Amino acid sequence: MRRLLLATKNSWNGLLAAARSEEAVRQELMAFAIAVPLAFLVGTGSWQRVALIAVEIAAIPFAALQNKDSHLLRQSVSDLGPAPNVISDGSAGYGIQAEAFVNYAVTPNIEVGAGVRYWELVTKNGTVHFGPGFANSSPLLNFDHQRFGMLLQVKGKF
Repeated sequence: MRRLLLATKNSWNGLLAAARSEEAVRQELMAFAIAVPLAFLVGTGSWQRVALIAVEIAAIPFAALQNKDSHLLRQSVSDLGPAPNVISDGSAGYGIQAEAFVNYAVTPNIEVGAGVRYWELVTKNGTVHFGPGFANSSPLLNFDHQRFGMLLQVKGKF
C-alpha cells in the first residue's frame, strides 16, 4: 500500500510539473475541469451516470534498451567524463503494460475518467559502457524498469 501511495504522490507531482510546462496538459486539465461539473448538468438519463470500467493488458514481446545515465555529482570529471557518462544497451527485452479506468459518460459523446497504469520492461542481455571514452564496458545481466501512475482522461466520440 505504501508503494501505491508513493507512486500516486509521484504521479501527482509529475502532473503538476507537466501542467506548469506543457500547454497541451493545461488544456486537457481545463477540459476535465469543465466536463466533470457538466456531467451533472447535462445528463438527462440514468444511463449517462453509469460508471464504465475498462481494463487492458498488453504484452510487449520485444523491447530494446538504451539508457543514458548521468552521474553529475562525481568529484572528478576525468573518471567518467561529461554527461551522459554511463550508457546501457540491451536487446531481447520484453514487458507488459496494464491499465484500468473508471469512466463516466457526460454525454453520449464525451466521457471523463480516472485510472491507473503499470508497465514493466526487462532485458537480461546487454552491455554497460562507462565514460569518458566509453572504451570500458561490462555485461548487462539484468535491467528491470517499472512505472506506476494515475491518469485522468477526457474521451470524445466523433
